[in-house]
Amino acid sequence: MKYYLFSFTLCLVFTGVQAQNLDNLKDQEPIKVSGSVNTSGVFYNASGIENRRDPFNWFTTGNLNLDIYGWSVPFSFSFSNQNRSFSQPFNRYGVTPQYKWVKAYLGYNSMNFSKYTLAGHVFLGAGVELTPGKWQFSAMYGELNKAVPEDTLAITSNLPAFKRMGYGMKAGYHDQAHSLEVIIFKAEDELGSIPYVPVQNEVLPKENLVISFLGRKQLFKRVSLNMEYATSALTHDIRSEEVEASHTLAQTPLFTARASSQFNNAFNTSIAYNGNTYVLQLNYERIDPGFNTLGAYFFNDDLENVTVSGSVRALKNKLTLGANVGTQKNNLEETEVSSTERVIASFNANYIPDQHWNINATYSNFTTFTNVRPRFDPFFQNDLDTLNFYQVNKNSALSLGYSFGSRENKQSVMFTGSYQESSDENDEINETTSSYFYNGNLAYRYMISASNLSLSSGVSMYRSELSMAESTTIGPNVSVTKSMWKKALRSTLATSYNIQEYSDNPSSKVLTIRLGLNLTPEKLKKQEEELKEKDQEHSTTTGETLPKGVVQKESPAEPVKRKWSGKHRLGLNLIYLNKTGEATTKFSEVTATLTYSYSF
Repeated sequence: MKYYLFSFTLCLVFTGVQAQNLDNLKDQEPIKVSGSVNTSGVFYNASGIENRRDPFNWFTTGNLNLDIYGWSVPFSFSFSNQNRSFSQPFNRYGVTPQYKWVKAYLGYNSMNFSKYTLAGHVFLGAGVELTPGKWQFSAMYGELNKAVPEDTLAITSNLPAFKRMGYGMKAGYHDQAHSLEVIIFKAEDELGSIPYVPVQNEVLPKENLVISFLGRKQLFKRVSLNMEYATSALTHDIRSEEVEASHTLAQTPLFTARASSQFNNAFNTSIAYNGNTYVLQLNYERIDPGFNTLGAYFFNDDLENVTVSGSVRALKNKLTLGANVGTQKNNLEETEVSSTERVIASFNANYIPDQHWNINATYSNFTTFTNVRPRFDPFFQNDLDTLNFYQVNKNSALSLGYSFGSRENKQSVMFTGSYQESSDENDEINETTSSYFYNGNLAYRYMISASNLSLSSGVSMYRSELSMAESTTIGPNVSVTKSMWKKALRSTLATSYNIQEYSDNPSSKVLTIRLGLNLTPEKLKKQEEELKEKDQEHSTTTGETLPKGVVQKESPAEPVKRKWSGKHRLGLNLIYLNKTGEATTKFSEVTATLTYSYSF
């Protein structure tokens, strides 16, 4: 089936190309080229301490997009002196050409069917997505993992792995009222791809087949239902003997049931009600213990989630409130030593009474409860055999903004603050470990539109209280931003002075000065051309006075030819840091970054 699917995928790609290119081929521009190149050099020097980084680093990145008769073919590259030791800098390459509702994946790429099947796993091969109207179709075939044999002579070596091939398809129908999708994904390791099966690393050849059904239904005018059901067959060792199984996937020719095979399900659904000013949604998800898919890098199983979320708008849409509350638990079949229950709660509010004020507040409380049961003699009673463990994380944030002044001279004051608490509570030994984090910032900004000048100042504070130590950082900051040469040159000068205090240690002082210059020459050239165009228009409307009854014929102004086809940008950023105080060694650092970018 995988070979038929691969051939069918390629046929769809090339058939879609031919069919679409014949529509309006003569009206399209044959080739369009766009992209950008960015390069930067970083210079560094320290005094008083050894250099904490290389004295010079350079980076060059770029992207190129070719549009050939409507097909978009993107390319990208990256160079750096830090990875010059690699013998093959282009060890991965992939393109995703697209034309209208046809999109192809060639080389190294990733696709996403659903979180229970193929969920963004990188593969080397080919894929296609077709979205002609309400119908949708996706397919892929390729190598999910490369074969990596075990190297017993190397001190540090890569984890051995089998070569893993996979294929899948997704077909569905979508409209405004409902949708239905079917997904099939298959992955299997090749037993002979490595010389032998490693024993110590517990690397076993696997086989996996997942079938999923997704649906959406508009039950009533304001009520909608979403759901996904997936069933997975996973063999942990394809060398184990074949067995008979009654599961549906075992009856298909795509999967062979063995002694190491297991069959599990995953299910999630949500029902939402959309009112005029509010939305209410109920969500439920259950993933069986052992459910897994080889189309994802990491997957959580053995859990059940129940959450209720909602939002409401009030006071003529000036106030927006939102909440999300729910529970999560594991050990669904009560076969594990420990079980965990987690309470999730979050709230947010945004209030904009007028054009001057903006108020936003958030709060979340994530609680985890773990109950560990003993596996010893059930008739032996000991209070310490059962461990109750709580973990609480509280987060809250508040921001207040007030804008005033005129259109020419704008002013604003902004305050932001946050609080975080993390606590671990053990009921049996009556012990609680807590950590607290505080962060606050008060800023004032003044903008003068006529002179393109912006001034800002503020004070920041950060404090952490841990079980072993406490620290506080506080200090003012000032910045000035000025645009010159008709906004072609933008300069910024900023400085901050912070005092750092640690528990039972003397304080230290940190002075930071930043200077930034950014030049865009195209803005100057564009203004010069606009002036030339105005001069030409003016010259056609002026001249000597003609005799009465003689009408001068106006000659059209010749357009000014633009001599550039892209945008250049130059940037220079300097950072000076000086740290003094009895708590640390006195030192200073200078970092200079020179950047250049060109886009076309």
